[in-house]
Amino acid sequence: TIERAANGENGQEFTSRKNNHFTKFTSLLRSLAYDSALFERCTDLLCRFALSEEPQENNNSVRDLLKSLFYIFLSGTHASVDQRFRVIERLVKSKSENEQNLGLLLFSAALEAEHFIGNYSFDFGAHSRDYGYFPRTSEETHKWYAEFIRLSEVLAVSDQPIADKVKT
Repeated sequence: TIERAANGENGQEFTSRKNNHFTKFTSLLRSLAYDSALFERCTDLLCRFALSEEPQENNNSVRDLLKSLFYIFLSGTHASVDQRFRVIERLVKSKSENEQNLGLLLFSAALEAEHFIGNYSFDFGAHSRDYGYFPRTSEETHKWYAEFIRLSEVLAVSDQPIADKVKT
Protein backbone atom coordinates (compact mmCIF):
# COMPACT_ATOMS: atom_id res chain seq x y z
CA THR A 1 0.00 0.00 0.00
CA ILE A 2 2.83 2.39 0.82
CA GLU A 3 4.52 1.53 -2.48
CA ARG A 4 1.29 2.14 -4.38
CA ALA A 5 0.90 5.54 -2.74
CA ALA A 6 4.56 6.42 -3.38
CA ASN A 7 4.29 5.39 -7.04
CA GLY A 8 0.88 6.94 -7.57
CA GLU A 9 -0.17 10.24 -9.04
CA ASN A 10 0.84 12.20 -5.90
CA GLY A 11 3.84 10.02 -5.09
CA GLN A 12 6.34 12.85 -4.97
CA GLU A 13 4.28 14.68 -2.37
CA PHE A 14 3.53 11.45 -0.49
CA THR A 15 7.28 10.74 -0.09
CA SER A 16 8.08 14.20 1.27
CA ARG A 17 7.64 16.28 4.38
CA LYS A 18 4.48 17.67 2.80
CA ASN A 19 2.94 14.38 3.89
CA ASN A 20 1.73 15.19 7.43
CA HIS A 21 2.24 11.55 8.40
CA PHE A 22 5.74 11.05 6.95
CA THR A 23 7.17 10.13 10.38
CA LYS A 24 4.64 7.31 10.78
CA PHE A 25 5.33 5.94 7.31
CA THR A 26 9.10 6.15 7.62
CA SER A 27 9.04 4.54 11.06
CA LEU A 28 6.88 1.73 9.70
CA LEU A 29 9.21 1.25 6.72
CA ARG A 30 12.19 1.03 9.09
CA SER A 31 10.40 -1.65 11.10
CA LEU A 32 9.50 -3.59 7.96
CA ALA A 33 13.13 -3.40 6.79
CA TYR A 34 13.97 -5.75 9.70
CA ASP A 35 13.08 -8.60 7.36
CA SER A 36 15.87 -9.03 4.81
CA ALA A 37 13.30 -9.98 2.15
CA LEU A 38 11.75 -6.50 2.48
CA PHE A 39 14.93 -4.51 3.08
CA GLU A 40 15.58 -3.22 -0.43
CA ARG A 41 11.95 -2.30 -1.08
CA CYS A 42 11.79 -0.42 2.22
CA THR A 43 15.12 1.36 1.76
CA ASP A 44 14.14 2.43 -1.75
CA LEU A 45 11.10 4.17 -0.29
CA LEU A 46 13.06 5.55 2.66
CA CYS A 47 15.60 6.98 0.20
CA ARG A 48 12.81 8.81 -1.59
CA PHE A 49 11.67 10.34 1.70
CA ALA A 50 15.27 11.19 2.67
CA LEU A 51 16.05 12.78 -0.68
CA SER A 52 13.06 15.09 -0.32
CA GLU A 53 14.37 16.70 2.86
CA GLU A 54 17.14 19.21 3.29
CA PRO A 55 20.49 17.46 3.91
CA GLN A 56 20.89 19.12 7.33
CA GLU A 57 17.28 18.57 8.44
CA ASN A 58 17.51 17.57 12.10
CA ASN A 59 13.88 17.39 13.17
CA ASN A 60 12.66 13.82 12.55
CA SER A 61 15.45 13.32 10.05
CA VAL A 62 14.68 10.52 7.61
CA ARG A 63 18.37 10.52 6.67
CA ASP A 64 19.30 9.61 10.25
CA LEU A 65 16.59 6.97 10.42
CA LEU A 66 17.79 5.44 7.15
CA LYS A 67 21.44 5.64 8.24
CA SER A 68 20.63 3.56 11.32
CA LEU A 69 19.88 0.56 9.07
CA PHE A 70 23.46 0.51 7.76
CA TYR A 71 25.47 0.01 10.96
CA ILE A 72 27.12 -3.35 11.54
CA PHE A 73 25.60 -3.49 15.07
CA LEU A 74 22.21 -2.37 16.39
CA SER A 75 20.82 -1.75 12.93
CA GLY A 76 17.42 -3.31 13.51
CA THR A 77 17.60 -5.29 10.27
CA HIS A 78 18.76 -8.71 9.19
CA ALA A 79 19.70 -7.47 5.71
CA SER A 80 22.95 -8.96 4.49
CA VAL A 81 26.11 -7.00 3.82
CA ASP A 82 25.43 -7.56 0.10
CA GLN A 83 21.97 -6.03 0.31
CA ARG A 84 23.25 -2.96 2.11
CA PHE A 85 26.21 -2.73 -0.27
CA ARG A 86 23.88 -2.66 -3.31
CA VAL A 87 21.85 0.22 -1.87
CA ILE A 88 24.96 2.25 -1.10
CA GLU A 89 26.61 1.46 -4.43
CA ARG A 90 23.54 2.51 -6.39
CA LEU A 91 23.41 5.84 -4.56
CA VAL A 92 27.11 6.74 -4.69
CA LYS A 93 27.33 5.87 -8.39
CA SER A 94 24.26 7.96 -9.22
CA LYS A 95 24.50 11.03 -11.43
CA SER A 96 22.53 13.00 -8.80
CA GLU A 97 24.66 14.84 -6.24
CA ASN A 98 21.85 14.57 -3.68
CA GLU A 99 21.77 10.77 -4.12
CA GLN A 100 25.56 10.59 -3.95
CA ASN A 101 25.57 12.53 -0.67
CA LEU A 102 22.90 10.26 0.77
CA GLY A 103 24.97 7.25 -0.32
CA LEU A 104 28.03 8.71 1.42
CA LEU A 105 26.03 9.12 4.61
CA LEU A 106 25.01 5.45 4.50
CA PHE A 107 28.55 4.50 3.50
CA SER A 108 29.95 6.24 6.58
CA ALA A 109 27.50 4.28 8.74
CA ALA A 110 28.62 0.99 7.20
CA LEU A 111 32.26 1.87 7.93
CA GLU A 112 31.55 2.91 11.52
CA ALA A 113 33.59 0.77 13.92
CA GLU A 114 32.65 2.02 17.40
CA HIS A 115 30.14 3.93 19.50
CA PHE A 116 27.03 2.06 18.39
CA ILE A 117 23.83 3.28 19.97
CA GLY A 118 20.35 1.97 19.21
CA ASN A 119 18.37 5.19 18.85
CA TYR A 120 15.30 3.57 17.35
CA SER A 121 12.81 1.04 18.61
CA PHE A 122 13.41 -2.61 17.81
CA ASP A 123 9.92 -3.82 18.66
CA PHE A 124 7.09 -4.28 16.21
CA GLY A 125 3.69 -4.80 17.76
CA ALA A 126 3.51 -8.11 19.59
CA HIS A 127 6.38 -9.59 17.58
CA SER A 128 9.52 -10.39 19.54
CA ARG A 129 12.62 -9.07 17.78
CA ASP A 130 16.32 -8.80 18.31
CA TYR A 131 18.64 -5.91 17.41
CA GLY A 132 19.25 -7.14 13.88
CA TYR A 133 22.28 -8.64 12.18
CA PHE A 134 25.57 -8.77 13.99
CA PRO A 135 28.70 -10.65 12.96
CA ARG A 136 29.15 -13.86 14.91
CA THR A 137 32.74 -14.49 13.82
CA SER A 138 35.79 -12.43 13.03
CA GLU A 139 35.45 -13.66 9.41
CA GLU A 140 31.99 -12.10 9.15
CA THR A 141 33.33 -8.83 10.58
CA HIS A 142 36.22 -8.94 8.13
CA LYS A 143 33.85 -9.58 5.20
CA TRP A 144 31.66 -6.64 6.23
CA TYR A 145 34.46 -4.07 6.33
CA ALA A 146 36.36 -5.56 3.38
CA GLU A 147 33.32 -5.08 1.10
CA PHE A 148 32.99 -1.41 1.96
CA ILE A 149 36.73 -0.71 1.94
CA ARG A 150 36.92 -2.22 -1.57
CA LEU A 151 34.18 0.12 -2.71
CA SER A 152 35.96 3.10 -1.14
CA GLU A 153 39.15 2.17 -3.02
CA VAL A 154 37.31 1.99 -6.34
CA LEU A 155 35.53 5.29 -5.79
CA ALA A 156 38.53 7.14 -4.35
CA VAL A 157 40.66 6.56 -7.46
CA SER A 158 37.83 7.15 -9.91
CA ASP A 159 37.31 10.31 -11.93
CA GLN A 160 33.86 10.75 -10.42
CA PRO A 161 33.15 14.02 -8.58
CA ILE A 162 32.50 11.98 -5.43
CA ALA A 163 36.12 10.72 -5.25
CA ASP A 164 37.39 13.51 -2.97
CA LYS A 165 34.47 13.07 -0.59
CA VAL A 166 35.14 9.32 -0.40
CA LYS A 167 38.79 10.00 0.43
CA THR A 168 37.71 12.26 3.26
